[in-house]
Amino acid sequence: MRSLVAGVLVFSFVIVSQLIVWRVRRPLGHYTALSALSLAVLILSPGIFYSVQSMISGSVRFLPITALDYWNFFVFYTALTLSYLVTYSAVQADSSTMTILLRIDQSGLDGHTLEEIMAELNDQVLVVPRLDDLVVGNLIELRGDRYAVTSRGALLAKIYIFYRALLKMERGG
Repeated sequence: MRSLVAGVLVFSFVIVSQLIVWRVRRPLGHYTALSALSLAVLILSPGIFYSVQSMISGSVRFLPITALDYWNFFVFYTALTLSYLVTYSAVQADSSTMTILLRIDQSGLDGHTLEEIMAELNDQVLVVPRLDDLVVGNLIELRGDRYAVTSRGALLAKIYIFYRALLKMERGG
């Protein structure tokens, strides 16, 4: 139980920290900044837990004490963080599915025709922002008027392709 409470507490701290940082000045590389913030908090947490427990003679019931508590905290916090990073993409950039859903919802009972949706959701809305994110994330680079994959992007693509092959899924995005 200590690990769960500590994990939720520390993860909540990351979310609040992200809200503060993003409101003051949103970083260009969202995922890099969020990953760095999460990792920094993970690295600092055991020292803070140990210090607090030492000052209060180990009587804080919701903080890890044993090696197993710390291991469970690490696994739980990592699972929360990775889950958040995956779902963050739906908030960080306009996902095609969510954009369509929100546009149809905003139209109320009248709905939208396919032509209206296609006119609103063009490449400028859906493709260009993703290309910009890939450039900022150093996964691709713009060379003149052409986009080229970086070594970091190629590695990520290979991992993605390998994983899809393990799942016997067709190649694609």
